[in-house]
Amino acid sequence: MPTTVSGTIDQTVHKRELALAQRMNRIAEQYAEYWLERGPDPEYGGFHGYLDRHGNPAEPTDKWLTQQARHLWTFSTWYERRQKSPRIERVARDLYRFIIDHFSDDNGVDFFRKVSRAGNVVDRAQQVYPEAFAVYALSTFGRIFAEAQAIERALTCFKAFDRRVYEPRFGGYDLTNEPPWQTPGASKETNTHIHVMEALTALGEVTRDRHVHERLREFAELTITRHRQPLNYAHLEFLLDYTPFGEPRVSYGHDMETSWLVLEALRVVNSKAVVEPLPESIAESALAMGKASAGWGFDGEKGGYFSEGVPAERVLDREKLWWVQFEALPALVRLHRAGVLRDALDRIAKTLDWIENGQFDKEFGGFYWGVMPDATLGPYGDRKGDPWKASYHEMRGLMFASDWLTEPA
Repeated sequence: MPTTVSGTIDQTVHKRELALAQRMNRIAEQYAEYWLERGPDPEYGGFHGYLDRHGNPAEPTDKWLTQQARHLWTFSTWYERRQKSPRIERVARDLYRFIIDHFSDDNGVDFFRKVSRAGNVVDRAQQVYPEAFAVYALSTFGRIFAEAQAIERALTCFKAFDRRVYEPRFGGYDLTNEPPWQTPGASKETNTHIHVMEALTALGEVTRDRHVHERLREFAELTITRHRQPLNYAHLEFLLDYTPFGEPRVSYGHDMETSWLVLEALRVVNSKAVVEPLPESIAESALAMGKASAGWGFDGEKGGYFSEGVPAERVLDREKLWWVQFEALPALVRLHRAGVLRDALDRIAKTLDWIENGQFDKEFGGFYWGVMPDATLGPYGDRKGDPWKASYHEMRGLMFASDWLTEPA
């Protein structure tokens, strides 16, 4: 809790924290209802693959593993943190069954990338990024609903893709032979690694498997010592030996997200004590990276965060992506609570202003994918749901940020 010079609790700051938390909870409640009304596919199960601006199912109707897993994580966590009701449990269990029954291969280990609306496999590719989200969601669902089979499936899936792509010489995953994903010539990239770390944080909460905790520890350390550069940004792509590949670019949203994901990984590694603890310097470096992007990418005039720029120099992409705004919230809370960003609460308030007044569709509900500086929509248009745009960034950011603001310091 913020304190005064005398060491007493600063009640003014505390009241402001609570007010911001209440504001986020109101948005989260409205958005949860948005997805609960529009997302579930009553005919075939799971959630609809695409929603148009009105929130109605749209073409194409395919369903993606990343998307379905993100919804499963969201409503499992919503059940745990906000609404323990039969309705939410039914939604979570339906998503779980749809993933297990339709995305899983015959050996019960790997998961495919895409199915039709009815659940027939249409893309059999196995790729670390979507499989990491399966691990994340199944671990979380299994913990919350005491489903041991879900946790076991998460564990076997992780060990399968870890065998497939782990690169022992320099550490991390060699994604050269994965389905097309990164720039030709690159071998490793930050985004997949942080989401594997995110998944292993959830899996590490529910298992003391040494392999899981060793890899989680390694990925947290790699994020800080290899992905993070001297200017306190995470380079996007690398050669096999972690030589940066391509021009320096900073994704403000990813770096803010990464900063708090590293703190969560450190918490699990050190609290479970399966492997050697991570040093606290990891936390300091993660906060420094979060602070850098929280400063570089912020729109001081209208609030919210831009997409991408040259580290420590200038913004290059001024589109405001929906997910960036919501990942900024928990990052700013952690920066605030750590005392390393003095105006973090101001930035939270202005980001919420943008979310409510710029990103929100006041006519039909839901949040726009991206908004340009002239208030027109970005190149993805006005659709509200698709393979990438699920419920997880928004709901996670709102839930975690509001909960952390109300926790004792």
